[in-house]
Amino acid sequence: MKSAKRVAIIDLGTNTFHLLVADIHNNSFKVIHSETTPVRIGAGGITKGFITPEAQIRALQTLRKFKTTSDNLDVGIVKIYATSAFRSAGNAGTFISKIKSATGLKPQIIDGESEAEFIYAGVREAIQMQDIIHLIIDIGGGSNEFIICDAKQIMWSESFEIGAQRLKDRFHNDEPISENDVERLYQFLDERLAPLSEALVRYQPEVLAGCAGTFDTLSDIFEIRNNIPSTKGKFEGNFDKSAFVPIFQELKSKTYEERMRIPGMTPLRAEMIVMATCLINWVLSKHLFKKMRISRYAMKEGILFNLMYRNTSL
Repeated sequence: MKSAKRVAIIDLGTNTFHLLVADIHNNSFKVIHSETTPVRIGAGGITKGFITPEAQIRALQTLRKFKTTSDNLDVGIVKIYATSAFRSAGNAGTFISKIKSATGLKPQIIDGESEAEFIYAGVREAIQMQDIIHLIIDIGGGSNEFIICDAKQIMWSESFEIGAQRLKDRFHNDEPISENDVERLYQFLDERLAPLSEALVRYQPEVLAGCAGTFDTLSDIFEIRNNIPSTKGKFEGNFDKSAFVPIFQELKSKTYEERMRIPGMTPLRAEMIVMATCLINWVLSKHLFKKMRISRYAMKEGILFNLMYRNTSL
């Protein structure tokens, strides 16, 4: 691409760090490199409000690797954003200074509202919403973002600091999870997600659109089981509403080791997916959606589109 601007987007999620390198030219882009590393920066400290020394070591190792990759690819602009684990950590500022000193990178901590806007920007480009009202869900390790929208606008959004890592620490005590813990989780969600329940009644979304880790894994499992060509690297994953319940019941009934044997599963996802799918099941119990879709684009692609369309340095 002549006169293209090469950018790197680094998304510091609570479970995973993502690197996306792309060439932007006018209103199009070409992905040069993409990788995801399971850093688990929230492990051991997220419910206590700090980032542990062990998590900091894993994070720095990954960011040094990302910096080397970006340098080798002659990246001109690097945008690095930190989300829930950094928002709630009392030692986040000190750790960001350490990151800058060790790598030259300086993460920007964004609030839940900005995170939701980036997610919407990514999902909107991946799936054709048109004028149909969607509920977008992004289940992170630290927070969950819910966005009610169509292709033109966000009608309602909120970020809740009750991501899968936080829920796992609180409710996933046994393998497989006990029905008592599932019921305790649902009661907790009834209380904490009351604003979402009210928004579902008000806006009546027709489609549930999931994005990022858990939903990518659900799509991977479904595609492998049904001999469907993989949609990794595409816009939208293969999945439908009827596929969710049997997969959810299976995941809930298995131990970690048994979940790991499911084709399409990864070690990190096997840890978090019970809590994440319980959350999805709770949402499905609160509102009758006509359809369920999976976007292969999420926050990092949304950041890229903001750079591309707004011609802004963010």
